[in-house]
Amino acid sequence: MPKHKYSIIMDTSVLNLTYEKYNNFYYFQTRKLFYEFVKFIKDNNELKHIKILIPRIVIEELKKHQIDAFNKCVQTINENILKFQDFSFFKLETPEIDYEKHLNQKIGNYISMYDVGIIEIPNKDLTQKLIQKAVNKERPFYKTAGKDSGFKDAVIWESILEYGIQHKDEHLLFLHNDNDFIDNKLSGEFKELTGNQIISYKNPAEIKSFLDKEFELHQKLNELISSLNKDFYNTIYNYLVNKYHYININPQQFDIRSFRVGDEINNISFNQENGDYSLEVPFTTFHSTPYSGYSIIDNDYAPFEESFYNNIIKVTLKRVGGNFVYKNFELFTKNLQ
Repeated sequence: MPKHKYSIIMDTSVLNLTYEKYNNFYYFQTRKLFYEFVKFIKDNNELKHIKILIPRIVIEELKKHQIDAFNKCVQTINENILKFQDFSFFKLETPEIDYEKHLNQKIGNYISMYDVGIIEIPNKDLTQKLIQKAVNKERPFYKTAGKDSGFKDAVIWESILEYGIQHKDEHLLFLHNDNDFIDNKLSGEFKELTGNQIISYKNPAEIKSFLDKEFELHQKLNELISSLNKDFYNTIYNYLVNKYHYININPQQFDIRSFRVGDEINNISFNQENGDYSLEVPFTTFHSTPYSGYSIIDNDYAPFEESFYNNIIKVTLKRVGGNFVYKNFELFTKNLQ
């Protein structure tokens, strides 16, 4: 069992999208990294108590960046519309929209849907403390030597400090891409005020590796993997062969010729509540086509034309004594009969 309770803080530098990466302005968008962490936590039952935290000022900054990108895109659209203005039969226009109001609603949905904890800006007056840090050139001020900067980061840090003081039972893992947060004086300040630890990470894989070790996520899974042999894949193959004979590819149905089960496992998870192991294994279905039965002569010869369809089967195992018992098989795409 882990020694501490953990929360993960994410900074603008790891969540912000470049202009080209915004693909749907209807939603509040962040980098893929965020959704990968949500899935990582959801897929591991041992991590269900871990929270993802985003400072309020980071949310506001991300909102501003998305509004700027939206306005830039609309401006580009309007500039292109002007190229058609002399065509009387073209009626192109962009509607008026209070995009900030719309985005605020989507941000609320985002926070609720992904159960994001918000680190609010402290209510107390930070002016004197921030001025003192700026004068003394203390981190996170002065990103570049001799250049005044870092006010936003300083507010983020004060927000994290206040959160740490109010949640002394949590150890914080801070994911960012900003060297100004990597400073012994900052971590010492956090330790002194909260009695707890904050660890900075610039690589998401490092946090996952830390949690893997701390929560022993793969200890049981490694035992499972080492116990598997060819019989595991043969069992899956025999199940498919005996269970399924046709594949539906709209709007037609075709005979299944054969299956090929890969010798790899895409994902493994352990459910601590019921003791089940779930393994996702890729496989390929080879099937006839509308042209089956015709000879094809083109360098090579085949008695029928064949195609294939890739799928994944989820295998659920339960450990009984020293052996694993097959509990359930489930296809991701349910088009086999």
